[in-house]
Amino acid sequence: MILDGCRYLRVITKRRLLTTDRSEAEAKLDAAVLGLNTMQQTAKLALQTKDSKAMATLKQEVKKKLVAADRLLSKAASSMTQKEEYYNFVEQAKELNDQLLDDDSDSGSDEAPVKSKTKQDKKAKVVFKMKNASKDAFLSGTRKAVNKRENSNAAMTEMYYDYTF
Repeated sequence: MILDGCRYLRVITKRRLLTTDRSEAEAKLDAAVLGLNTMQQTAKLALQTKDSKAMATLKQEVKKKLVAADRLLSKAASSMTQKEEYYNFVEQAKELNDQLLDDDSDSGSDEAPVKSKTKQDKKAKVVFKMKNASKDAFLSGTRKAVNKRENSNAAMTEMYYDYTF
């Protein structure tokens, strides 16, 4: 392999067997991937909504997506890893849900525009955080440790083991 300073993307495809058995599919469910996908799709939906009339529809759609994912994950979480990843999803979903579904009812004071602007900034921050979230935010502790070891710097490892005294 010639390294010329370019970045390459290797795509590896693998045929996977499908199942029609719901209980088998739920048992093998990757809770981190489902949680990540739900949060990213919900955040993308929030970013596409600009007008106030669509906000009511957005709130309903967000609630539906989060509740559906929550139900599936709570039912499917059987191993300790899945339960921990489900908990991570719940915490992330709570943060997004609190910001998106928060009513802007700051009226009657001179500081209302400032508070409203602050709320909008917080919402934007949370939405962008969820849209750009990585799988690490949803992984269980044991899977994070394995990912770190697998993704460690191979060149450093090679240099370490090739060193002669």
